[in-house]
Amino acid sequence: MIGAVAPILTSQRTARLCAAILDRRDTVPAPPFSTAVNITAELFDKDPLTTALLAKGRVSSQGTVEFVFDLNKANDLDSLGETCPDLFVTVRDTNEMLLFQSGVIWNVPFLDPDPTTRTPRTTVDLDFQRE
Repeated sequence: MIGAVAPILTSQRTARLCAAILDRRDTVPAPPFSTAVNITAELFDKDPLTTALLAKGRVSSQGTVEFVFDLNKANDLDSLGETCPDLFVTVRDTNEMLLFQSGVIWNVPFLDPDPTTRTPRTTVDLDFQRE
């Protein structure tokens, strides 16, 4: 599972997404990610016709990864005008072997205002569960 994800809008169309790879107890980095080297995570936007790679990051020894990406990458030909990407994450080892793939989180509201304060949203909590 990947949890504790906090997308932050760094400019009008750029977002930074920080994630921690956790075990089922949601408290500590999940093995083997906490002990392995060269583990990478990829963030994708799932659309009806294509899947777009938004960002790729290296998983730290603490099981964390940071993605920085352009929200315009979510606007490809099969989803014109999309402002809420449909995200999923993969984690691969040094040999590109798939260790984890999450299900899709649909319509992540990066640009929506906070529903309580009506100010620009700075974080969105996401929980990427195994597919």
